[in-house]
Amino acid sequence: MLGLGKIKPYYLLGEKINLPLNYMEGDGDATQINLTGHLTSKDSTGKYVDYPGAVDQKINHTLDKKELNTQVDLPWQLDNITPKEGSYDFFISGSDDAKDSNNQGNVAQSVDKTTNKVNEKGLDFKYQVIPFPAYEGKQLIGKSTTPYDKSNKEHAPQGVQDVTTTFVPDANQELDGKIYISQADLDAGNGDLSANASTISQGATITATYKDGNRTITSGPKTFEFYDALDSNSQKEYSAADFWKGKTVFPAGTTFTIKYKINFHGSISAVTKADELHFKPNNNNDYHDVTLSTSNRNYFNVTGSVILSTPDVLDFGTHKNYEILKQDNNLYPDIIKNPYKRDRSPLRIINTSNVDRKVSLDVNLKYNGVINSNNPLDYLYYYTNGTSGQPLIAGDISIVNGKTLKKYQPNSQAYYDDISKTWNTSIGPRMKIPKNTYIKADKYNAKLEWTLTDSIN
Repeated sequence: MLGLGKIKPYYLLGEKINLPLNYMEGDGDATQINLTGHLTSKDSTGKYVDYPGAVDQKINHTLDKKELNTQVDLPWQLDNITPKEGSYDFFISGSDDAKDSNNQGNVAQSVDKTTNKVNEKGLDFKYQVIPFPAYEGKQLIGKSTTPYDKSNKEHAPQGVQDVTTTFVPDANQELDGKIYISQADLDAGNGDLSANASTISQGATITATYKDGNRTITSGPKTFEFYDALDSNSQKEYSAADFWKGKTVFPAGTTFTIKYKINFHGSISAVTKADELHFKPNNNNDYHDVTLSTSNRNYFNVTGSVILSTPDVLDFGTHKNYEILKQDNNLYPDIIKNPYKRDRSPLRIINTSNVDRKVSLDVNLKYNGVINSNNPLDYLYYYTNGTSGQPLIAGDISIVNGKTLKKYQPNSQAYYDDISKTWNTSIGPRMKIPKNTYIKADKYNAKLEWTLTDSIN
């Protein structure tokens, strides 16, 4: 059984149609479905007749047993079925490869949603083509010559970047009316990432180009503003005369190029808004505002993240006061004294993302009481080598400074930094208490605050 999803109310000249076809297969012996589309158009008498020169289009689909008795989407991109204004019927017929007693496959059928009648021969896709050309919009970021599609795993560029979007017609048809530019609503499922890339409207320009014989005629760049449906402004609509003095229509084949800037706000994942070309025709009561093109979006899909794991406890043990008094003391936490202890909690930075990251890590002592010479926390240091240590009460101490962690690869060690694994009696946390220091007998504790920052390498 064949069916159609939501279809558009009309299509444009030269438009490539992404037909939302679906099917349901009920024969468990079938392994493939083979479909053919045949184009007819309505003539002056109202009858659908074969369209001159149209070639049948075919699609074959291998069936999965898990799809049995389940509605399955089978999108079909159709070219060359919007050649001129008019009414059309693209009739889809075919069968699966399960053979009956006559050695024939099961014929594809459909149900008319209006009459609820079964069409035992196939499926009618009837549609209207209106007299305005479809445009292909290509949005490019920076110096890239190709868009970044949804499969892109690269990180977003940083800061302000140039955007160039070119709208090229799919049909050679003049435009009698005004055009304007807007930006499409946020992409479903990626709206949160769109907030990471904001359009800078100031200084945006648009140019128009057409062919006059062997000559290419390009207008000078014209400043423009994006059209906002909530704040429509006719001054943001442009006629041919705004580009070329004396022109009343946009010549057939006119292309439009817009340039503006976009600000990526430091996030490594982002998606841009699509640019849209709209047309308001003159002297046409049937169509008042037509979207000629919606450009691609650019996707920057960084998966994974940078993860910091920290020790649950740094336990410096229990010590007798008279022992502290009689000698200089270097006290080490259990994580150093017993490095192979099973319940050891490591200090580790792990890059699980698909891009290289540059990481830094600081540590700071958080203590609510008053630290004085009678408090052992006053003598808590972090050593970066055997002779150079900084007291944690002094403020943030840099443990890692701009180290590159490579993107995640299971068989590599370059994607993580196992910091506490390098701790020993020369490097890492140490309580350094000089002799003759009186420490009041008590339990002492505080919290360490770890601050991890990362950026794109």
